[in-house]
Amino acid sequence: MGTLHIDDGFNTPVATDNIQKLCSSLNIELITIRLDEEQYNDLIRSYVFAGVPNLAAPQDNILLASLYKYAKMYRIKYFLSGGNFALESILQRGNTHSTLDLINLKDIHKRFGELQINKLDFLTENKRIIDRFVYGIKTAQPLNYIDYNREIAIQDLKTFCDFNYYGGKHLENALTKFLQIYWLYHKFGVDKRKSHLSSLIISGQMTRDEALLEMKKPIYNTEEMEKDLLFVLNKLKISKSDFDKIMDKKGCQHSEYRTSGNNFLNIMRKSSFFNKIKKRLQP
Repeated sequence: MGTLHIDDGFNTPVATDNIQKLCSSLNIELITIRLDEEQYNDLIRSYVFAGVPNLAAPQDNILLASLYKYAKMYRIKYFLSGGNFALESILQRGNTHSTLDLINLKDIHKRFGELQINKLDFLTENKRIIDRFVYGIKTAQPLNYIDYNREIAIQDLKTFCDFNYYGGKHLENALTKFLQIYWLYHKFGVDKRKSHLSSLIISGQMTRDEALLEMKKPIYNTEEMEKDLLFVLNKLKISKSDFDKIMDKKGCQHSEYRTSGNNFLNIMRKSSFFNKIKKRLQP
């Protein structure tokens, strides 16, 4: 038995160490897929120059594409997702876009990219719907069926495999860390802690007063973020002067570039053919 990990080159050392510890404790093989670094970084770089909020859209898209690819290859019917209401019931509105909008992705890369992206796997919303109803691939969220508590989960992992917490939601990856607490905060005036802490309040894991105290703390450690920022810029081959110019400009929305509009998906959902397939695949 093995586990699949998609390495985009931005893993933090603590995340890499956690993955290895978990696999070792479970006695399962770790299969790591490394993306084409030049093409992937060029794609992320194009998003930075486009000035759009969701820099992690390519990351999420390629991750899903790889998982669906291997699910079909090995005839796996279910994904167990870590998504859950306890920590994600409150999400910000605006300043986001579907990670599966390949038209938007390709338009941004066409305008600002420099290399081809033909060595990367991608997934569209329409393709995922077809995979679901043709191949029967479904996603389950088991954490929604238990009393899921963040602190207990961290402690259980610590006991089980000497897991080390990386300090906050989505901070296990240098790119998502940069996106969450620097890019969105300075470029779009979005403090993601509001969503994350609100979810903890709703699920009874934190009081409102405790959350307000957390919000008074600096969103990041300046010295640490300076190192993270330089790491990301070096990976993306963006000079600090060019980055400063990007940050001085007003942020753009994904809708300012070409988008899919999900036209095909809406047609499929209304079609009798689609509904017949859906009924046949239902247990």
